[in-house]
Amino acid sequence: MMEQIKETAAVPSRKRDLREKRQYRKILWGMLFLDLLLGKLQEKAHRDMGGKVPEDEDICGEGVMRWPSDWAGRDSLELTIESYLRIAFSESYDQISGAVRRAEWCSSDSLLKEASGVMADFYGGLIDGETTGHMARAYCCYYLEGRIAGKIEDLVEDTEDNEALHRENMMRELLEIYEYFSRANVRKAVEANNREGRRMVEESGLSWAGTTYYHARFYYACERMQEMLRNICAELADENGLDAPDFDRTEKESRFRLDGGLSFHGVFEWVQKQNNYPPDQYGMRDKVRRPPGSFFYLYRNCCSDREDKGIKRLSEMLKKAAAEEMPAKTIWRMFCVTGGRDYHNGVSYLLGEQAPDEDAALCETTMHFLETFRLYRISGCVELLHAGAAMPRPDNAVTFKFP
Repeated sequence: MMEQIKETAAVPSRKRDLREKRQYRKILWGMLFLDLLLGKLQEKAHRDMGGKVPEDEDICGEGVMRWPSDWAGRDSLELTIESYLRIAFSESYDQISGAVRRAEWCSSDSLLKEASGVMADFYGGLIDGETTGHMARAYCCYYLEGRIAGKIEDLVEDTEDNEALHRENMMRELLEIYEYFSRANVRKAVEANNREGRRMVEESGLSWAGTTYYHARFYYACERMQEMLRNICAELADENGLDAPDFDRTEKESRFRLDGGLSFHGVFEWVQKQNNYPPDQYGMRDKVRRPPGSFFYLYRNCCSDREDKGIKRLSEMLKKAAAEEMPAKTIWRMFCVTGGRDYHNGVSYLLGEQAPDEDAALCETTMHFLETFRLYRISGCVELLHAGAAMPRPDNAVTFKFP
């Protein structure tokens, strides 16, 4: 076997035919693998029969293996090789990279998982904002008291130094709880946004691949929930005699900043780049801009003539969803092209248009936000846009409900 491998390896690596190169490498590595596997099987079988393999000799070498004498004359050998053929399956690196980076931080902490469950129920419509606020506050109190009690229970409490340490630990734990709940909030908001868009696209008979969907309702629900979390943590800090928490610094230095951070637009962009290729051609140019109060936008890369019926159904579904939410003054745009490879500088085809009967201020606000989307086109595309004036915000931030 080794002689055959050496003979194969001696073949020049420069091949004119790419298929011949691949076939050559495949044969070479296959022979190396089989040779190694055969050596391992021989070693295992020899040990099972009571034989001993010399430690100073290579079991894969020719003439090294010493078989028992009663094997003489045999022309076959049956072995169980199940243990050598176990294949390890793994998800793609893009899907697990975020979890790998956070494994050290969150492996022993159940708070992030529990916060994600609460936020999933909220964006799924199972609980309203007020109930979510009560649950978030209960979790914050429970984890704050439990963690601090465990960390400083051996300290003497009647010294000034230990009191300072106690306050420092309290603030650190409080900001960590805020960070975990904020992370769960923005992630579940983006998931709900994409789930809604995917449902409409697939129910129209189209593929979700290459689609960008944005609904401002999720952005503002996430923002109000984030403000509610800040209020809860600020109240807890005041109740425990702490200074005002620095939420802005926590968001800026968050351990989750590598995959979207603690902002809706940051996570929205990160998910877009994970689901589309090339990733640098998707996302948002300015993640600080705020959308109009009522804003539906869908962009789908790659569109053909055969998808006309699906696009019409999708347009009707989007109009119906927008009619249930938007006030009287609205903007409606649609653009569809099924051929050509014009890149259009990665921006929307809908920019710069205004109908005579449309509100000029609303149109300006809508186009200002629309131009921040970074779009990629291969061949053909479709754009659907519905926008309306800002909807009134409830006086109490915790009374909103997510249907």
